[in-house]
Amino acid sequence: MRYNYEKPPATLREALESQTVEHLRPRALHCAKELPTRKAELIDVIVSTVHSPAQLKVLWGKFDQLSIKAISAALDNDGLLDEDAFRAQYGKLPWDTGKRNYLISGYRKRDYLPVEVLIYGNRIPPDVIPLLTSLAPPHEKFLLTGSKEIPQTDELLVAETEEAVLHDLAATLRFIAEGKAAITDAAARPTTASLNKLEERLLHGEYLQSKNAAAEEPIRSFGWLVMAQADKLAKATGSKLTLTPKGQKVLSQPEVARLQSIFENWQHANQFDELTRIRSLKGFQKAKRNLSRPAERKKKILEALKQSPVGEWIEIESFLRAVRAWRCSFEVELSDFSHLYVGDTFEYGYLNGFGSEDCWRALQAQYILVCLWEYLATLGALDVAYTHPNDAEFELGSIRGVSNENYFSRYIGLRYFRINPLGAYLLGVAGSYVGAAKPESQPVFTVMPNYEIAIMHREQFTPNVRLLLERLAESISEGVYQLQREKILTALETGLTLEAIHDFLISKSAHPLPQTVQVFLDDIQRNSRALKEAGSAVLFQTTDAALAQLIVNDSALRKICFIANETTLVVPAEKETAFRRRVKQLGFGIRR
Repeated sequence: MRYNYEKPPATLREALESQTVEHLRPRALHCAKELPTRKAELIDVIVSTVHSPAQLKVLWGKFDQLSIKAISAALDNDGLLDEDAFRAQYGKLPWDTGKRNYLISGYRKRDYLPVEVLIYGNRIPPDVIPLLTSLAPPHEKFLLTGSKEIPQTDELLVAETEEAVLHDLAATLRFIAEGKAAITDAAARPTTASLNKLEERLLHGEYLQSKNAAAEEPIRSFGWLVMAQADKLAKATGSKLTLTPKGQKVLSQPEVARLQSIFENWQHANQFDELTRIRSLKGFQKAKRNLSRPAERKKKILEALKQSPVGEWIEIESFLRAVRAWRCSFEVELSDFSHLYVGDTFEYGYLNGFGSEDCWRALQAQYILVCLWEYLATLGALDVAYTHPNDAEFELGSIRGVSNENYFSRYIGLRYFRINPLGAYLLGVAGSYVGAAKPESQPVFTVMPNYEIAIMHREQFTPNVRLLLERLAESISEGVYQLQREKILTALETGLTLEAIHDFLISKSAHPLPQTVQVFLDDIQRNSRALKEAGSAVLFQTTDAALAQLIVNDSALRKICFIANETTLVVPAEKETAFRRRVKQLGFGIRR
C-alpha cells in the first residue's frame, strides 16, 4: 500500500519543531535532569545534547542492545528505519516493550526510550547521521541458513526439477506446434483442458495429483505455457497458441542457453500477473485498483534468492522472513486503499494493507510462493518439497471472510526449496553450468529390419520419446511400433528433418540401424523433395471450351492463366485482380 506523507524533516531541530511539548518533554528527560517548560527551550536541550560529542556519548550509553541495532539498521538505509525489515530480523522494535505509557495529571502520555531522541517518524534526521557513524557498529545482515537434508515425513513430497527441464521445454513447444494449446481470452490464458493434456507429456507430470487440488489448474504446465509466451517462443493466434520462428528453432534443438533467455524474459514480463493465480484473491476487475508491475515484484524476489545459500534446503518461512529482513519486500497495491479482498464480499474480507502481518501473508507471501513454485521450479532452477494444500496450515485470523475457504491457494503447501546448480547459473551466482549429472542411460528400443521398433526399457520410454516415435511409427501391438512412410513424410512437412529422425532412431536404439531401414529412410528423403509448393491459385469455370481457349490465348491473359481441363482456368492468386479486370475488358462477367 502506498501513502503520501509530508517531506521528512531535514534537521533535528526541524523534526523537534513538529512535536508538541507532551512529546518533547519525555525525550528531553533523557538529556537533562532539570527541564524548562517552554517548547523552544526543550528543543534547545535536545539539540545541544545530540550535537555535543560528549553528551551524545552519555546518551548512547543508555541504549539497550536492540536500540543500538535499530540505529545501525537505520544508518544502513540512509537514516530510515524499515520497521518491517527490523521486526523480521529481530522480532520486535526497541519500543515494542509494552511499557510505553504513563499517567501525568490524569492523561495517558507517550513514554519514550533514549533511542527515540534520535529517531522521528522512523527516520534519523540527516544532520544527526554523521554524528552517529563513529558510535554505531556495522549493521548485522540477516543470515539465512538451510540444511543438506529435509525432514522426511509421510506427507512431504519432493520434486527435483533440473533433470526434466529440457525434456519439458521440448514437450511444451511440440504441444504448441501441434495446435493443442488452446487459450481462453485476450490474456492468452491456457484452458484447463489443454493444461491437463500438456501435463501428460511432462517428464514427471504434475506436482499435485490428488486431494481436490487436481480439480484446479496444474502448476507445472501452466508455468511452461506462460514462460513460452514471455520468451516469444509462442504467440496467441485466434483461440490457440502457435510457435513463432524462434520457437520452431528452439524445438529443433532445446539447449540450456535458451533457459537463460526464458528466465530473463519471464522476470521482465508484465503481460501476465502471477497474482491472479492465487485462488482466494478477488477484486482484480475493480476499476480503481492500481497494482504494481509484476516485473518490479519479481526483481525483489530474485534479489533475495541471489543472497540465499545454494544447494541447501531452505524452509519457506525462513525465506519469507529473509525477504523482509533484506528489504526485498515489495508493494502490490499502489493506491491508498485496498481494492483486493478475500471471501464472499469486499466489506468483510478487504485487505486494508495497514502493515498487518496477515495482509502481507495474503498478498506478498502468496505472490512469492507462486513465483518460486510455478515458474522457477518449473524452469528447473529450484527443487521443491511440499504437501497438498489441503494438508497445509494457513490462517489469516485478522482478515474476515477467509474461514469458508477450503484452502487459500494451491501454493500454500510449499515447505522447502533448494537452489540447484542450474538455478545458481540462472540467478548469476555461478559463472557456468555443466548440466545435471545423469546416470548412464540404457537403450530405449530396438529397430528391426522389417521396420518394426520394439520397446526394451520402459523406464527410459519418456513422454517425449513416445510422442516423437508416434510421429514416425504406428503402434501395432503392446510395446511394438512400425515405421510408416506416410507419417514420416508428414513429420518432414511439419518441420522435422530427416537428420533429426535418423539421430533419434540411432541414439535410442540398442543396435545400429539395419540396412533395410537405412535404405527406407534414404528413399523417403529423396521422395520428400519430389514436389514443391508453388503458391495458391484460383479456379475459374467457363461456359464452354471455346471461351476457355479465347481467354487463354488473349495477349494479356496468356501470361497469367492456363487451362486445367477443357473449361477450367487456373490463375495464380496474386494475379487474380489483373485477370478479373482483363476479362471484363473482353466483355465477359464473372459470377460466383
